[in-house]
Amino acid sequence: MRKPVQLLVEGKDDLNFFETLIRHIGRTDIEVQDYRGRDRLRKYLRGLRRSANFRSMKVIAITRDAGGPVEDAVRSLRDAVKQVGLPEPTTRSGTDADDSSPAIRIHILGGDGEMLESLLNRTVEETKEAACVDAFV
Repeated sequence: MRKPVQLLVEGKDDLNFFETLIRHIGRTDIEVQDYRGRDRLRKYLRGLRRSANFRSMKVIAITRDAGGPVEDAVRSLRDAVKQVGLPEPTTRSGTDADDSSPAIRIHILGGDGEMLESLLNRTVEETKEAACVDAFV
């Protein structure tokens, strides 16, 4: 973990998607890490805090699928961050880290009960490409 922005994602599909997106938009300051499922987030965050490069991180952004009510997903992420002693997370983009720790951002993908795949599918459902996506799936 050597880049100043760490994007923590819930699984391999999210990892592949965000790595491709970040490469496409030309960002070189973001590193994507897979915490391998919401049940493993706390353990992952504990390890991240112990990382030799922790103090050089400016932002840690944590994503997850809604998988149910969005409020429950937000609460779950906030609780995980709080339990490992990291700063209060925010969903706003303008909060900067202080000198002692990175800013923590949380992002819920999709709406109630949705996940990244269904969110992306909605972006093409009214296009000519929708039939190709359906055929592929």
